[in-house]
Amino acid sequence: MTDAPIYVHEYLLRSGVALNAVSMRRVFAGALICVDGGYGCVHPWPEFGDAPVEEQLRR
Repeated sequence: MTDAPIYVHEYLLRSGVALNAVSMRRVFAGALICVDGGYGCVHPWPEFGDAPVEEQLRR
């Protein structure tokens, strides 16, 4: 495990229409992360059982 800082940039993705038949929402929360030179994206879908982005970032 590293003690490198974790950089987080939260964002909102806005869609003009619903993206699928299950989700009618048009605003999607996500976060870009950077740790120790590596990058990732946290983009959960609560409609399909994912924890919200805030909870995932706490973990």
